[in-house]
Amino acid sequence: MKTLKDLLDEAKQAVLEISVDQAREIYKKSQALFLDVREPEEYDEGIVKGALRIPRGVLELQIERLIPQRDREIVVYCAGGTRSVLAAKSLKDMGYDQVKSMNGGFMVWEAAGYEIEMIPQRQAEG
Repeated sequence: MKTLKDLLDEAKQAVLEISVDQAREIYKKSQALFLDVREPEEYDEGIVKGALRIPRGVLELQIERLIPQRDREIVVYCAGGTRSVLAAKSLKDMGYDQVKSMNGGFMVWEAAGYEIEMIPQRQAEG
């Protein structure tokens, strides 16, 4: 039986983890999609400006409808980097081949002073 540590180790071997600074360079230079997999109540803290929000718990149910292009560059993030690496691994397993996980997550992105936006509460709940 696998433990959470086993799952994380497997995901980290399969997924490219990038630093917040590397993610910001991608953000500035490309059309990569930033994907926030935090829970809706966490959006009160803000999101990476322009990010798509799909909570981790429903990612596999919604991703194909929202992002049908499996070759789209996607940078996945959560609050600190754990859920995002698991989500990125799941996306890779589903055939998304340009997926990266942002190590450090939103907390480090915001602390660095990078682009965020606040969303109205009613949008955060939906």
